[in-house]
Amino acid sequence: MKKLIITLFTTLTIISCTQNDEIDQQLELNKHIKLKKNTSDISNDFFKMGVTNVIVKKESNTIEYNFNTKKNFFINGKSVDLSKYTFQFSNNFLTIKNHSYFKLSIVNNKPYVVSDMYTGIINYNNKLFTNTNFNILLFAMKEITTPYEQKFNSKQLLKYQIKDVGFGIPIICMLLVVVEV
Repeated sequence: MKKLIITLFTTLTIISCTQNDEIDQQLELNKHIKLKKNTSDISNDFFKMGVTNVIVKKESNTIEYNFNTKKNFFINGKSVDLSKYTFQFSNNFLTIKNHSYFKLSIVNNKPYVVSDMYTGIINYNNKLFTNTNFNILLFAMKEITTPYEQKFNSKQLLKYQIKDVGFGIPIICMLLVVVEV
């Protein structure tokens, strides 16, 4: 009986290690990362979340992403300021620095998660979506994989300001830029 348990445990361990090695070989987040330098070019979604620019810091095999923000946004009833988070890309996974409960990558062009709650391709009916940190990490992964062609320069957009001209009526004041050709 003892020998059977040891054999079963050894077999399960070997199968588990083989499956993990196969997944490690399929991880492809590094191929999808578009955000490789500091920029004020951001996606519309991130601009709506208050992000104005991205700071990218590379150290040996790790890339850190920090976001400067002008406002908070709400997710799952919580107010979130993305400037309070640092995201790390290392070993083909994206994590929130000091909160590595979730690791995200891409397998077969689909988001892949490793966590205590669930490991595998993300099913959009999954309970992970009730976790604020998971959602924030997923948003960050979307931003770093979004091509520059689908982003705009937030500095240009921030030149437009909303002013109150009295009687509670806001107007949009535009700064016109004259370009000489």
